Amino acid sequence: MKASYELHRAADNGWIFQLKTGNNQVLLQSDSYRTLGGCLNGIESCREHSPYDRFYGRIERSLHFTFHVKASNNRVIGLGCASRSADERENAIGLVKRYAQIAQIIDCTKKELTRIRQGYYEKDDQT
Repeated sequence: MKASYELHRAADNGWIFQLKTGNNQVLLQSDSYRTLGGCLNGIESCREHSPYDRFYGRIERSLHFTFHVKASNNRVIGLGCASRSADERENAIGLVKRYAQIAQIIDCTKKELTRIRQGYYEKDDQT
């Protein structure tokens, strides 16, 4: 399975990244960064901290389980996908630990900007 970091423009015109699996499942998503450089620094921080369990916080709310990855300064780098069970969450954490260091970076902004200019708003090219 291959994984990638996808760069996207956020609703506030900032930048976010998503760590996705080869089958397009979102494992981790960042908050919005004001600059592209800040977003790329967030990816590097994720690569640096993701292999170590001490940088993961596990969250249980109502009927879903999620997690976040923090940097050594205690700032959240990214929020994990919601899971239906603690075991499913641990599987997602295992995938982040395995792939975050080696995932390639893909800039999706040019494609999204083109689609917006053409009047498309969804990623599957439907109007």
